[in-house]
Amino acid sequence: MAPGYTNSVTKRVDPDDGVAYTYDELSAFYKGTYTKKDIKAYWEKCEPWEQVTFSKKAKKERKVSDQTTAPSTAQNSPVLKPSASPKGVVVNVEIGEEKTQKDYYDKATHYDLVWGLDNIHLGYYPHLMGNGLVKLDNVQAADALTRRMIEVGQITHTSTVLDLGCGKGQACRVIAERTGARVTGVDLGTTNIQRANEVAASRPDLRMKFFEGSFTDLPKKVTSQKYSVVFSQVAFCHVHKLLPTILEQVKRVLAPGGVLIVNDYLGGDNGVSDTTKEHVWKRLHFEHLHGHQAWRNITEDGGFVIDHYENLDRHMAQTYRDMAMKADRLGLKSTDGAPLAKNYSESVNAIEKGEVGMNLARLSLLSDVGNPREPLQKYAFGPAEPRTAETGMVTNVEIGEEKTQKDYYDKASHYDLVWGLDNIHLGYYPHLVGNDLVVLDNVAASDALTQKMIEVGQIKHNSTVLDLGCGKGQACRVIAEYTGAAVTGVDLGTTNIQRANEVAASRPDLRMKFFEGSFTDLPKEVASQKYSVVFSQVAFCHVHKLLPTILDQVKRVLAPGGVLIVNDYLGGDKGVSDTTKEHVWKRLHFEHLHGHQAWRKITQDGGFVIQYYENLDRHMAQTYRDMAKKADKLGLKSTDGAPLAKNYSESVIAIEKGEVGMNLALLSL
Repeated sequence: MAPGYTNSVTKRVDPDDGVAYTYDELSAFYKGTYTKKDIKAYWEKCEPWEQVTFSKKAKKERKVSDQTTAPSTAQNSPVLKPSASPKGVVVNVEIGEEKTQKDYYDKATHYDLVWGLDNIHLGYYPHLMGNGLVKLDNVQAADALTRRMIEVGQITHTSTVLDLGCGKGQACRVIAERTGARVTGVDLGTTNIQRANEVAASRPDLRMKFFEGSFTDLPKKVTSQKYSVVFSQVAFCHVHKLLPTILEQVKRVLAPGGVLIVNDYLGGDNGVSDTTKEHVWKRLHFEHLHGHQAWRNITEDGGFVIDHYENLDRHMAQTYRDMAMKADRLGLKSTDGAPLAKNYSESVNAIEKGEVGMNLARLSLLSDVGNPREPLQKYAFGPAEPRTAETGMVTNVEIGEEKTQKDYYDKASHYDLVWGLDNIHLGYYPHLVGNDLVVLDNVAASDALTQKMIEVGQIKHNSTVLDLGCGKGQACRVIAEYTGAAVTGVDLGTTNIQRANEVAASRPDLRMKFFEGSFTDLPKEVASQKYSVVFSQVAFCHVHKLLPTILDQVKRVLAPGGVLIVNDYLGGDKGVSDTTKEHVWKRLHFEHLHGHQAWRKITQDGGFVIQYYENLDRHMAQTYRDMAKKADKLGLKSTDGAPLAKNYSESVIAIEKGEVGMNLALLSL
């Protein structure tokens, strides 16, 4: 109760949403909107909880809960008390077989009460990504997750979508409403499909149809079609041991160039405790759950390329916090008599221990993007002979040592002409991800990449940022301008740092400083500080064999809770041809390049967790196409006399063959 205010009723029902609250809860919700006096008067008008029938309590739509987000710690889960009410009991059945999932969803009665009408999915909370001040409740967050998947999957009105494990058709409805796409849903639950067909019948304006069946053996009516997007939310998890089988089913129905967009419930890569099995696995009838790393390995071994990957563990935990509070208010129980809210709170504990998790991934077939045939390092590679630079010509020097990168960038004179003043980075093109009709040139796309990294890395005015391989300070300037953050740049190139310091001197309003030095052995002035964000754009690639060393340097300077946000130039996981070595490796003095899979494995082996991963190969190819046109107009040449435009065009071919690539990754310790 509020201090100095007493009342014999412990909870009253807010007529606005039909949910029972204590005075403190009600007061906290309306604080800032109404005066204390008004809130007190409103409380007196609310009906006592004990006088409301269960059916009346259950049928109301819930209010946005948790207006302030609790930190991600187990002790912030609600204090739970068993309810005497037998209503809302969740029926558990024997676990371990696919049929049990059908039984579970056919018999479970708590979803509409806690999860919201027709929703059986977890949520995505924009405020956790710094994208909104409004804190959604779990019902709104579930639709926000579907909208996020629409965005990442680039679903439009021309898409044909197949939802595997569609539940009651909620996500299908959101997709059809927001995009106009044609959507087909498949689910094993008879009750689910009955409800989905009711939804479809009530919305003849939407192109939706539903079939009862298993996604491990799709119905003939479904497999007779091809789909541009195969979609799934927390469904594969129920039969994780059959994940390779599910992927084969996806291949049967995926149209050429199509994508698989998945949100899945995961386990831990380092094992699971008995407590988690009791409160999570048993309740949801899981026989096995793959962790983030194992899940990615299985999908890639199955012939898919990971175009986009997000670790949504924090969003999953927030969903369970919201639902624990609701389940506690409603007095729901599991079959063993334990409060359902306790199970939900134990789910939060399991997430925080790394034993349960959630992802969002967009996958495409390797056969659609090229499959290099040659094994890694099959052909011997000899360095080019040093030559004298002329106007617009790139001077190559002996490759394989870090010093050559310094020489290269100190002597190269073509960057300002082709890449734009002070820019030596590749680009990000919003039109390629469906976010903008405007097609940027490579200079504008370079700044767009920095802006994308600011967004993913959640860089703000109070961030302290260290840019490893900062070049001429262009990204540092953009970060400082857009966010007000304090930015420190390190680069091996003398010419680069001279120019970066000129930029800093011309902008005293920005908090920027620069140091010449190597990110494989950071200067003392840099290593003496801690940074909330370590940032890097296409720099680590120059010494990929030293990637573990670089990661150790990052650990030295990363503040507790800090993140590493990286954009890196990559090779192919299945080899590289002589043509690619000649036109890409030799020009850029690469001795070795890791592919997407190898890069992720090295970072994970180095103690980092991948929070976000995006394959930017298409953006890289678009950058080189733009630059090839510019280089051709300017008549620029490489040291061997070949047009620089030809090298850029060969880079595009190498990307399309899967021998060269680019990523964007957010990592934490």
